[in-house]
Amino acid sequence: SMYDLTGKLLKEFSNTEIQSGKLLVGGFANGTYQLKIKTEQGVTAQKLLIAR
Repeated sequence: SMYDLTGKLLKEFSNTEIQSGKLLVGGFANGTYQLKIKTEQGVTAQKLLIAR
């Protein structure tokens, strides 16, 4: 899942997108976002910077 810095959910990614390592974020403005990925081992959160 992709969130803005206020915690608002912006997009849910499918397992296929996550497993491929290709997340299409072309529709989002430049900025910092948070990715939360749920797996069998738990949840991991990473910052994502979009800069073009």
